[in-house]
Amino acid sequence: MSQLRTATDQRVRLVIEAEIFQDPDGGPDSLIVTTDDLACEPMSPARLRGMVADARAQLDQIERIANEHEAHDTLRVIVAEHELQVHA
Repeated sequence: MSQLRTATDQRVRLVIEAEIFQDPDGGPDSLIVTTDDLACEPMSPARLRGMVADARAQLDQIERIANEHEAHDTLRVIVAEHELQVHA
């Protein structure tokens, strides 16, 4: 069985979880954020918006990885279908 390899420059992981925590004792609600680096941290809306902007950039990178894979996969199919020889 062949092993899948991941090029480290093509690996993107994105985790952001946000929720509004309602204090059961009637205190003010809190915006709570969890990421790979933070565990249930209270956060201001402005700081979370900054994280969302950074996440959008990472999502663009994830989409580029998908597009690159699709292009390579399509090329492999064309080469195989037409029995073409490719020289590096």
